[in-house]
Amino acid sequence: MPPRLLSAEIFGQLIKGWPTRTNQVQLVIGERGDVQQVLMIGEPQRIPDIMLLSRAKELRYTPAVRNGKPVRYRLILSWNVPP
Repeated sequence: MPPRLLSAEIFGQLIKGWPTRTNQVQLVIGERGDVQQVLMIGEPQRIPDIMLLSRAKELRYTPAVRNGKPVRYRLILSWNVPP
């Protein structure tokens, strides 16, 4: 079972009708639900998107579970941004 996000303050609603671009980050979530590693996949679409990397390290998750035990998990997070 994959991890579940406990707090999400960085991704807001988009204004409908505006063109968007997609950002992706890879997170490694530890056995305690902490984000151990963050890696931007591809080029960031805007300068503020780079700042989200440090914020992503503060996100908390319930840990992923395999056979009833918490395990590390690699998660790809995607979000759309206006240009």
